[in-house]
Amino acid sequence: MTKQKKKHVDRGYLYHPFEVIFSGLSGSGKTTLVEKLIANFSSDYKVAYIKHDAHKFEMDHPGKDSYRGRAAGAHSSLISDPCHYVFTQNGLMNIFSLRSDLSDCHFALVEGHKTIASPKIVVVDEQGEILKMIQDGSVVNVHAFVVSSKAKFQLPLDVPTFQRDDLEGIAQYVMNVVTEKANKAPLYGLVLAGGKSSRMGKDKGALSYHGETQGQFLYKLLAKYCDKTFVSCRNDQMSSPHLRELPQIHDRVIEMGPAGGILSAMLTYPEARWLVMACDLPLVDEAHIQHLIENAHPLALVSGHVDEEGLPEPLSAIYRPEFKQKLFSFIGLGVQCPRKMLLNSLFHPLTNPNVEKLLNANTPEDYASVLAKMGVTL
Repeated sequence: MTKQKKKHVDRGYLYHPFEVIFSGLSGSGKTTLVEKLIANFSSDYKVAYIKHDAHKFEMDHPGKDSYRGRAAGAHSSLISDPCHYVFTQNGLMNIFSLRSDLSDCHFALVEGHKTIASPKIVVVDEQGEILKMIQDGSVVNVHAFVVSSKAKFQLPLDVPTFQRDDLEGIAQYVMNVVTEKANKAPLYGLVLAGGKSSRMGKDKGALSYHGETQGQFLYKLLAKYCDKTFVSCRNDQMSSPHLRELPQIHDRVIEMGPAGGILSAMLTYPEARWLVMACDLPLVDEAHIQHLIENAHPLALVSGHVDEEGLPEPLSAIYRPEFKQKLFSFIGLGVQCPRKMLLNSLFHPLTNPNVEKLLNANTPEDYASVLAKMGVTL
């Protein structure tokens, strides 16, 4: 009977949208190489390290409290100190909750998984045995090789090849891989205009600061820098005079405030990054938008301005599409405050040279004060 080759299916990513897999046979030097790369990156990035081990392993030790709890039958075990924690669980790995946990890292270096279809860097052993697996189709989707300087064999694929001691070259290749993938996401603009403006007493998007309504002003401002721009609003606002001529995304998640508007946009265009700006920020100008775009971190879930106390302003920020999973998790836990979400996520803070641009106008008194500051009379 002819043995059928294993079917390889590339499922996008395993653990992290920005992951780089290092595969090879035991003893090829994968761990040593990945260890050096982590040390190289760790001062500038939060790096996840994933070791895929097909053999049974044990992280606990007999006699320790955590071991005794698990030995007694605990399904899950958590041990922590002020700086670290380790969580173990019996059974098959829950990849979905794991992905959520790993989203607080900029990217992941994965060791193992040589026979899956995901893109990989192959670390070639001294004897070149892994090359036989590439030739017979057991190892596929090889994007680069790492070889010993002593290697004499012919590589079967025309892909980038690095000497094992070329740490700088390998590190640059890894960063090119993750940033190229991150930069594929288009930048869309979202003007948040769906609030009920209860304290202001009138729709804040319909107020005028710049000779036109704030909703129209912000739409035009974001449209200069974004591939597409939309106004986020409620269904009952769609025919409002200041919004009806503008492209709209209607709230699909109601009674959730700004978080619901952002999530609705992500559900409508899941592939996009979103530059979010709220209508209650009347002093925002082109310099403010440029500063946000030019200084956003390509791999952080959210990049945004912070106020004088260092707290994030969630409604002057750029959200990566990967933040959608976090949003769902927060809402499921009953967290609706966007600032609290950012404080508990991979957030890249930006200090605006002119923090006054983050001034909120939520009441008639705020409105009058802003107009006076701008020298505008009605």
